[in-house]
Amino acid sequence: MAIQMGEDVDPIDLESSVIADHPGALLMALMVNAVHPSGPVRKASRAMLERRPAGDPEWVADWIQFQLGRSYLMEGGAGQRRKGMLRLANLIARSSEAHPYLAGMAMAIMADEFQMMDDQDAAERLRSDLQRMIPMHPVLRATHTVPSGMTPEVEKETQ
Repeated sequence: MAIQMGEDVDPIDLESSVIADHPGALLMALMVNAVHPSGPVRKASRAMLERRPAGDPEWVADWIQFQLGRSYLMEGGAGQRRKGMLRLANLIARSSEAHPYLAGMAMAIMADEFQMMDDQDAAERLRSDLQRMIPMHPVLRATHTVPSGMTPEVEKETQ
């Protein structure tokens, strides 16, 4: 939360025994670092998250996909940002019934991304789908803007 408030926050030290020796703490630290303002920190955390062995419970895999999607959307390159959108779309398709809160957040983030890309039709379709599928989702009460610290590193590319 401090990062989103614009505060300069060091990444979590993954080598710390408090983190490294506890699988749950390491997973959480990787997910936090995956959305850190520093590009190299995000990239290293994404690589570790993507190399996790199979076998995580479905809900853990879904949260990892969500954070990976958010992380890729913080990058400046169009290809990286597409990876982020694909991660979020996959999450929505796989788990909207099992994890409606997470799916709704992914839909809202994707709608914001489409809006930033000047694709108003796609943004409105996603928001309409969210309203129809999960009408009581808390994100519907919030404004649809990208949180501070979650904007890509470079301006969007011109077409």
